[in-house]
This record gives sequence, C-alpha cells and structure tokens, in this order.
Amino acid sequence: MSAVQGLSQRFEHHLLWPLRSPDLTHCDFFLWGYVKDNAYKPPLPQNVRELQDRIRAVVKTIDGNMLKRV
Repeated sequence: MSAVQGLSQRFEHHLLWPLRSPDLTHCDFFLWGYVKDNAYKPPLPQNVRELQDRIRAVVKTIDGNMLKRV
C-alpha cells in the first residue's frame, strides 16, 4: 500500500469534497473580477485609503440589472 492510499483510507471522511465548492460561486467570481478590473485602472491608487475608496466606488456601480445578468 502506498502512502497516498494509506492516507486516503485513514482520512477518507475528511477528503470528501463537493463537485461544486460552496465557497466559490459565479457571483464571487464576477464580483472579484469586476472590482479588480475597475479599481486597478491607471492612475493606480497611491495608498490603502485610495484603494479602499475605489473599491467602495466600484461596488456602488453594481445594480440589480447587472446582478440578474450574472
């Protein structure tokens, strides 16, 4: 028996993973991609405060119609 097989048998109940992770949804991918693409446009933020302000501004542009399309 290989080490991997031994671990798989010993921890079988810990290795089960859903086919689609509940941690990441289409909305998560959309949100992070949309915010990143729009918050990191030149000129780039010069400090954390500017970055936070940009992120807040981008999130405010997301409306109900956009969410329906996602």
